[in-house]
Amino acid sequence: MDIQWSNELETGIEEIDNHHKEMLRRFNDFQTACYLEKGLDKLSDQLAFLGDYVKCHLAMEEQLQIDHNYPGYLKHKEEHDGFIRDFREFENQLNIKGTTSNLLILTNFKLVIWLAQHFNWMDKDLATFLEATPNQHR
Repeated sequence: MDIQWSNELETGIEEIDNHHKEMLRRFNDFQTACYLEKGLDKLSDQLAFLGDYVKCHLAMEEQLQIDHNYPGYLKHKEEHDGFIRDFREFENQLNIKGTTSNLLILTNFKLVIWLAQHFNWMDKDLATFLEATPNQHR
C-alpha cells in the first residue's frame, strides 16, 4: 500500500514537509519490500531509520511548538511520546526475538496509523496555527 505525497499532506512548513516526504518514501520502500516478501530483511533498517527520525523530526516539531507558544503542544507531545514508546518497544522485541512476522505486522500497522492520523490532523493543526501566527516558520 503506497502512500503518495499530495497537497492534502502538505503543511506548508518546508522542514516538516521534507521530513514527512522522506518518511513516506521510506514507508513506501518498506511496503515494496513486504510485497516482495523481503519485509523481514528490511525490518531492522526500517526501525533504525525510525529511531533517527524520532530523534530529529519530533524534536524539531516540538521546539517549533514551544517557540511559538502553540496551545496544542501538550497533546501533540503526548502523541509523539506514544509513538516513541511504541517504537522503543519494537526495537526491544527486535533485539530479543529478532525479526518476526508479528513485529513486521506491528511496525506496518503503527506506521499506517501514524501517517494517516498524525500527519493529517495533528501536524495540519500545527501548520494552521503557525500560518496565523506572526514570525511564522516557513
